[in-house]
Amino acid sequence: ACQLQVVNDYRYSQLTPLSLRELTGLTKAELAAELGLSVKTINNWELNRSQPKLVPSQLKQMMSVYQCTLDELIVAFE
Repeated sequence: ACQLQVVNDYRYSQLTPLSLRELTGLTKAELAAELGLSVKTINNWELNRSQPKLVPSQLKQMMSVYQCTLDELIVAFE
């Protein structure tokens, strides 16, 4: 039985696309290069203008680059 308790967990409360990137120490350009995306796409994510539309392999790459879990990605981007 898997229980998703992310909402009540303090460490998740401040997660945003920007905070995830800042935790990695990457610039927008570096993150874009790591993910094979444009800086404009990263900027749109961070300004909450759009959400990632990714295939599973890209999602896995995002988790690797951001050094986070799937739950953390979901909280940050929703």
